[in-house]
Amino acid sequence: MSTRAGAAYEVQEVSFLSDGVKVAAELWVPAGAGGPRAGIVVGHGTSMVKEALVGPARHLCEAGLVVLSIDYRSFGLSDGEPRRAMFPRREVDDFRSAISYLRRRPEVDAERIGIWGVSFAGGVVLHTAALDRRVKAVVAQSPTVDGRRWIRELRSGFAWEQLLTALEEDRERRDAGEEGARVPYASPEGMAVIPVMLPPGFAPDPADPNPVRNPGQMETWDPMLLLESIERIIDFNPTDVIDMIAPRPLLIVTNSGHDEVHLLTHVQDAYKRAGEPKEMVLLDYDSFGLYEGEGLAEAMGIAAAFFHRHLNGAAPEIGAR
Repeated sequence: MSTRAGAAYEVQEVSFLSDGVKVAAELWVPAGAGGPRAGIVVGHGTSMVKEALVGPARHLCEAGLVVLSIDYRSFGLSDGEPRRAMFPRREVDDFRSAISYLRRRPEVDAERIGIWGVSFAGGVVLHTAALDRRVKAVVAQSPTVDGRRWIRELRSGFAWEQLLTALEEDRERRDAGEEGARVPYASPEGMAVIPVMLPPGFAPDPADPNPVRNPGQMETWDPMLLLESIERIIDFNPTDVIDMIAPRPLLIVTNSGHDEVHLLTHVQDAYKRAGEPKEMVLLDYDSFGLYEGEGLAEAMGIAAAFFHRHLNGAAPEIGAR
């Protein structure tokens, strides 16, 4: 185990087992933590790795919460084959195993566990909270709440039919014992998981420190995903189970500005089906606005305040907005 420290926290590289597979994680512990504290498991969005969670994890840890950020199976430093397989129901299991691990840590109060996820992980945490009563509070940021609707509405009718044909052909190859195909995570043209993530002519800036805008800077990131991932995503619909989270508290934080990746109408439809207590906060940012700078600070301040209110019965130690 290796560690690194900041002024207000210590970060430990740790791991745990999920269905017998080693999952890599980072444990963020506030400096001078004292007795057991509330703990939060955080997860990354489509194609990302836990390095993309440094900003959210740091914000929550500096607010006095113990944080566990994870690489899903087959991503980053975690084990698991085939590599880069975005299988959401398996990622729900990884979150649940992460909860078990966090509950065993001496720094954490096992009865005060929350979960946080962004983008596709926002949908994963909704599904996880619906199934696992050990989750006492959940925050979904810019969540993907209906895999089929999400994948379908980001494509033209022709492109959708092309995708379905490609998935059928890929399944037949796999069933014949061949290796599944791989596709780019994002591309302005052709088949990709999120074809509109990168607009035409977009080129990542090597100097951009934001891992969402410039994921190539993350050593363990790979631009290709297993095509079967799209088949699994289409079959994943957290909206169907969101009502099962109640009576545990739910917060959704999402964009009210232009966001062609995390579609507000989808989020609003899912929110209507959720039981009480629930909150939804709309922030006036675009697709990337909650991943960096002022938008990230505002969103994480709201999340920290929510976790403190429901897990600690108090305001956060470091000011939320």
